[in-house]
Amino acid sequence: MKFHFSFFLLLVQPTCAWIATSTVRSFFESTTSRLFSESAVSSSSSSTTPTTSSLTLDLVSKLRYRELREELSQRQLPHKGTTTQLRDRLRKAAIVECNLTETGELDENCQPTVTDELQGLIEFVDITDPEYEYKELIKDILLKAEQYHWKAATRKLKTLVRRYDATHDLPPTVFEATLAACMANRLQGARAAEPVRKILDEMAERGLKVSETAANYCIVNAIGNDDAHSTTHQGFGGIDTALGMQAAFEIMQVPLQLETLEKITVALAKEGAVDEAMAQMKYMITERTETPPSLKCFANTAYAMVQQKVEGAASHMPTLLGYAKAAGYDLEQLSSLNEDGINLLGNAIVAADQMDNVALGLRLLTAAATTPGGDVAVATSHQHVRRAATRLHQRAISRAVQEEGQWKLAVKLLTLQLQRELRPNVVTWRTVVTCCAKARKSKRATALLLDWVQLYQNGKAEKPPLTVFNTCMNACEICGEEELTLTVLDAMKNTHNTEGNLITFNIALKRLAKLGNHQACEGIIVGMLQEGIEPSVVSYTTAVAACAYREHRQPALALEWLSRMRSRQVNPNVLTYNTALSTCQDGTSEHLLLANKMAKQMLVDAKAQLATDGVVDEFTQVLPDATTRFLAKQLYQTAVAPELVESLSSLLQLSEFEVDEATMAARKASISQEERQAVDLEVDLEFAATSAAHRVAEV
Repeated sequence: MKFHFSFFLLLVQPTCAWIATSTVRSFFESTTSRLFSESAVSSSSSSTTPTTSSLTLDLVSKLRYRELREELSQRQLPHKGTTTQLRDRLRKAAIVECNLTETGELDENCQPTVTDELQGLIEFVDITDPEYEYKELIKDILLKAEQYHWKAATRKLKTLVRRYDATHDLPPTVFEATLAACMANRLQGARAAEPVRKILDEMAERGLKVSETAANYCIVNAIGNDDAHSTTHQGFGGIDTALGMQAAFEIMQVPLQLETLEKITVALAKEGAVDEAMAQMKYMITERTETPPSLKCFANTAYAMVQQKVEGAASHMPTLLGYAKAAGYDLEQLSSLNEDGINLLGNAIVAADQMDNVALGLRLLTAAATTPGGDVAVATSHQHVRRAATRLHQRAISRAVQEEGQWKLAVKLLTLQLQRELRPNVVTWRTVVTCCAKARKSKRATALLLDWVQLYQNGKAEKPPLTVFNTCMNACEICGEEELTLTVLDAMKNTHNTEGNLITFNIALKRLAKLGNHQACEGIIVGMLQEGIEPSVVSYTTAVAACAYREHRQPALALEWLSRMRSRQVNPNVLTYNTALSTCQDGTSEHLLLANKMAKQMLVDAKAQLATDGVVDEFTQVLPDATTRFLAKQLYQTAVAPELVESLSSLLQLSEFEVDEATMAARKASISQEERQAVDLEVDLEFAATSAAHRVAEV
């Protein structure tokens, strides 16, 4: 019973003064001691981890469950127990670490802040019933809890523990009633999750227990819903609060349901704590063997792994798949079980893509293919899975072509990609077609190109570029497949509505050059100029090769082509000169003199190139090579008449012209792999067109 201050002072002033002084001193000392040993600051939803050197009592009160364990572990202190136990243990360590002043008192940075909580504590009460306030506080707690005023009940319970825990045996009903009020309405929308955790810590220390249903209810609603894609509660609750509750339930020896453990596992994976998630998964499988974890748990955990930006998170996926197999789930049957099995395999494929583990990704798709349509269902289950599966096929095809040169494997991978309804891009198509063309598999290359054209017409692929048609026509020409050449040419006309480009005309020139039809070659080049297509050094070299046909050698025309290409600002290269020299091999004086003119021009070009500092490539290199020297020497030795020998001085100089390897290496251009792939076709055309002319000279 409380009295008015002035009235009571007039009645019993002497006695009151002594009682008030004694009571206030005792109460102030006990309260200050309690505030010093236990921080009254509620744990914030944000968890800022301080450095070890700046650890203070105020900051200890803000640490979350996993942060408390980490700080204790760094100090080699026990890090098991409830959140309250861990925080008290760390407070004691923080006090020891604080520096003492000269007077022996704690440094001001270590002193707890005495807030306005002390204000209003000094009051005069009726001392006739020393238990009056204690009983009234318990009554208020029970009343507020009955009315579901959980905030008021929690605050009063905190006051009860702080004031009377040391002197009274607090009744369990106050903890149970306050806990029930906080648990109502899904922990009050998780706003009461942290107060519930504190109540559970107090109950665990007192040896009290809660029901298994209540334990699982608390953790489930502290974490949130089952959607692995979302965040919950706007900052309230969370995985650290749930782990603190789990620690309290372990002390109470209250078992958690498997569904609750699954929820904890997924939440840990969502936050990037993959190691802890795997530990929970291992516990469920090895120790809770009565029921295996659900596929939904594996699928959500896998999704959370691949969505994390934490480095190395995806590397745990093989371990997770191993746990799924240990739990009794067959990888070959996952895609036929339900949507969760499809999602698990799909996210595992995404992880394989993130790890650049092509073998694992393709193995998972093959496992899904054991059930009808399983690999299609997995590969197309979600957009991020589709992208990952497409990239895995692209890398596999690229490695099969570049590292192993296996055209059969490349074709098989492309076929599987199409069967799994994954859309190859232009680079993938071109890589496979070019690989078959270089392997001289003209029929296979043509079939792939026609399939590509069909898919493009149906809107399921991008338009094949003109260069791919040229590649196929080139392969068909090399293999002697004239009908296929016409088929590819017709497909090119229908797709691009054009007669072709420079390379297309070069392929036609090569075909005519093989027949020695130099007149038709001349017509092709004239037609190119009329179409506005400027002939390249490959075009002119191929036309020169037509003049080297054995039965109809035309050295004068070859020399004329050298003059024509110069007039079009196209410089001959070493292969052009070698081809032109091979047209003069019949040994007549007229032809030898023409060969000497060619040699003279080549010497001028070679010396000019040596005088410059620029680098060269296959198209611009004009320095004589071994073939050039062999041809020049053979032609020079063919001359019999002395006066003719004196007229072939340029051929003699050309046969003795040599450039050291260091100079040649320094002048060769550095061409990237992409550029190399772009020029390979034209280089192949050039060599193929003139190979017949060179073969006789080289032998």
